[in-house]
Amino acid sequence: MRATTRQFALFVVNGGMIGLMCWALQLAFFHGLGRNGALAYWVSALAASAIGIAVNYRIQRRFIFARHGNFWAFAAAATLMSVSVSFAAVAAREWLATFAAEATATRLGYVVGALGLAPVSFALKKLVIFRGSPT
Repeated sequence: MRATTRQFALFVVNGGMIGLMCWALQLAFFHGLGRNGALAYWVSALAASAIGIAVNYRIQRRFIFARHGNFWAFAAAATLMSVSVSFAAVAAREWLATFAAEATATRLGYVVGALGLAPVSFALKKLVIFRGSPT
């Protein structure tokens, strides 16, 4: 398997694992804050996302790209990609609903949107963020 193909496969698997970790953290923080209201839900989502970005940076730097990169540029790119995925998820859900049941489209819209933008995110990280010296 070529190095870039291997990196992309690891990138996608890592993204799924980071997503599951963030989901679990968000739920745990929300329960820890008393499961009370939109502010607690927002704070828990923000905290989970911040941890996810930090962990994801370290994993990508060390194990996927094996190169140094700027953390703040990574955080900005991760934020940009999160916003982009949120729009892509809506578009994917609407597209899926044209030929699948609404419940199925709702369940799969985010996954399809995220996977659709994975190559863009990968290229941004590989070509812009992690261009430093090897780790």
